[in-house]
Amino acid sequence: MEKNTDGMTLSDQESKFTKPTQSVLRLAAPISGSNCNITADNWFSSIEMVRELKRRKLTYTGTLKKNKREVPKLFLPDKTREVGSPMCGFTDDMTLLLHMPNKSKAVLLVSSMHHSKYTDATNTKPEIVSFYNATKSGVDTMDLKCANYSPNRRTRRWPLAIFDYMISIICVNADTIHTAVHGTSTLARFDFMKLLANSLIMKHMTRRLQIPNMPSEIRKIITDTFPGYVQDGGRKTEQTD
Repeated sequence: MEKNTDGMTLSDQESKFTKPTQSVLRLAAPISGSNCNITADNWFSSIEMVRELKRRKLTYTGTLKKNKREVPKLFLPDKTREVGSPMCGFTDDMTLLLHMPNKSKAVLLVSSMHHSKYTDATNTKPEIVSFYNATKSGVDTMDLKCANYSPNRRTRRWPLAIFDYMISIICVNADTIHTAVHGTSTLARFDFMKLLANSLIMKHMTRRLQIPNMPSEIRKIITDTFPGYVQDGGRKTEQTD
């Protein structure tokens, strides 16, 4: 089976890759052959994917899980190793880096874009680490904000899990756009999210007020939540904008 021009269908050989690799190949299909770089975290990273992207004339930089079978034992975390002394391993087409920012943390990175032990003079970190932080920091910041105020709940239904995460991203993006349009605001992000939630459900709640047999308890909750709307003879009248 040949790959379609839209990049969504994989060949039989590509279908044998792991699911994270398949996802990256689908997303990277439009830029195949452009010599662009892709940066991702350790959930996507694998040696097979780096080699496959290299074959498609794409480079890759990302963190790597320590349990990968291709990782030599010499690159596994060791508390006796000196902090801030990176260890590099090179092949013809990629570089493996062990970086220890402190005694209790060791980070593995793989890159097919970098091929030297060059250290960034501005922060004394290996160039691979500086590049990863520069290109991945936006995603990490987004994940952190989503985790701080998350509408997610425990569920085994993957459509609901995806929907909840989309709501988290919408809240962060809305707050960013609001700040960009109105400048620095003293409104806390949690308070902004409550206002955003109310604005999204207001029309639905006011439509429910028009139901004649609406239970009085629910009607009271709605009118208390949106005091600008009152009930007049079974019809909704708007007092304020």
